[in-house]
Amino acid sequence: MRKLLKVAAIALVTVVAFFCIFVGWQISLQYSRFEDRTDPQLGSLIEGIATSDALWILGSSGQVVRINRRSGERSLLSKGTIDIVADGQRLWALSKTAEGSWQVTDLRNPNEPAISVSRDTAPIVLFSTSAGPAVLTSNKVLLPAPDGWSPLPLSETIFEGATAFSPSDKVLYVGYDHGEFGGGLRQINLNNGQVSIIEDTPDSRQTLQSCQGLMNTGCDPVVRIMSDPQQPDCILAGTNQSHLGMYDGVVVKVCGQTLAPVFSRELWTLDKLTSGPNRTWAFNTLTPVRNGWVAVGHTRYARAAYSAASTSPKIKMSAFPRLGDLGNLKVSKDIDGVIFVETYCCAYYGLKKQRWIIALPVMN
Repeated sequence: MRKLLKVAAIALVTVVAFFCIFVGWQISLQYSRFEDRTDPQLGSLIEGIATSDALWILGSSGQVVRINRRSGERSLLSKGTIDIVADGQRLWALSKTAEGSWQVTDLRNPNEPAISVSRDTAPIVLFSTSAGPAVLTSNKVLLPAPDGWSPLPLSETIFEGATAFSPSDKVLYVGYDHGEFGGGLRQINLNNGQVSIIEDTPDSRQTLQSCQGLMNTGCDPVVRIMSDPQQPDCILAGTNQSHLGMYDGVVVKVCGQTLAPVFSRELWTLDKLTSGPNRTWAFNTLTPVRNGWVAVGHTRYARAAYSAASTSPKIKMSAFPRLGDLGNLKVSKDIDGVIFVETYCCAYYGLKKQRWIIALPVMN
């Protein structure tokens, strides 16, 4: 009997060992396969725009390329780029030169002279104003001036990894995406440099553990900020949380210190059977497009369209369209003013990179 038990134990251990080896082999194959799909020139695709004849895309490699929409031919436009901003007929790029200094260039008008930024400046993000491009750094804002820049010192430090948008020359909104640690929204007064936190209630910090309220600094990562199509002095901010079973995505309208939810889509989960918190559809980014916006998730997207006849947008959820080949990328056709592009991003539990879709607004 003991012999049989010993043989059975050895057999069980052998089976478990072979199973672990097999699973590890499959994981390594999957990791390699996903890694191979990351674009060799651009890396993960970060953001971009589309025009009638080309795609303009910034990658995690810091390179910006222009891809001809007919031939798929690529043209390298810049290196060392950390941000791009579309502004009418211009596409501003904030890049580090080979000499180590920073500059702002117009990628759609390459004959325009570059705007130099001081070598000792550590820029974080680029944004547009009525007078031209501006640069946000950790301790000041560089506003455009006839002789270069007009520095505005800030009352608080701004950290890397921020997204920013200025709906007027009076205010700048800055959002942080710290994943499961939240992030929240900041407002910078462009007259005096005062930085303030924007949350739904003055005491919302007390609701940190339950993550109540809108734009909770400790719970809500901000993935993108854009202009409100109906009220240009206001903004829309997309918040997204997807971590350990928590799924929450909300588009929030911000007017000064006033916050209001614009969109969220409730998910059916087992939490409902136990009176747990409701979960909403999580999205990776919020992109301004013609007459509205697009929120992009892992398997589908929400398209919002605004009209003069209604105070609320018409929002439709859809699966991603079929993607074709263009310039070694997987790209959709123009779908109501937006083009979807496949990328692979963000290590998932350290094993592989996830398939993501980014949305490129079609500009004039």
